[in-house]
Amino acid sequence: MEKPHFFYKTKEDTLAGQSLQQFINDCDAASETARLWALAHGVEVYYESANGMAGGIAAVEFSDDKPHEGWECIAEHGEQKFFAPVADSDLEKEMYALPVVSEFKLIGILNFKRRTKSDGTPLPITFGDTTPRLFPLQGYWYIDVPYECTAQGLESIDVKEFTNACHIVSFHNLRTQNPQTENAY
Repeated sequence: MEKPHFFYKTKEDTLAGQSLQQFINDCDAASETARLWALAHGVEVYYESANGMAGGIAAVEFSDDKPHEGWECIAEHGEQKFFAPVADSDLEKEMYALPVVSEFKLIGILNFKRRTKSDGTPLPITFGDTTPRLFPLQGYWYIDVPYECTAQGLESIDVKEFTNACHIVSFHNLRTQNPQTENAY
């Protein structure tokens, strides 16, 4: 079943816009804390917590094949080995104490309108296996979520306007990451 899409934009200076910025700041801070923790433990690659979360660490990889004190291999896929701290260790407690930010904060920020069964019973809110898309552009936040939202300052937009904004952001990111495309169209 295809998930529904509701597209919105809101000015950055509205309560919803400011709350979205704070949400992104919290996500960035949680991710940076996880990155610094991983570096401090000699980790080459780390995997953040489950879908819909920013920050935290679910598993790590090391650059060498040597055993690492306090870590146990939890899975192997070809040459890749995935590690987690030994159960009930101080290392595990440290890792589980890393901050995590959930996409469910968006429910309150955007004031999701609950869906109900025909008898009026509310259905649970779920994002399924995708994360809502949101990004700032030219003084607005653009939002794609699977629920109608009623937060003040949100303006419903069509898929074309949302897609155009996505293209502008993608092109800007391409130019920023690859200066040789500065004059490309």
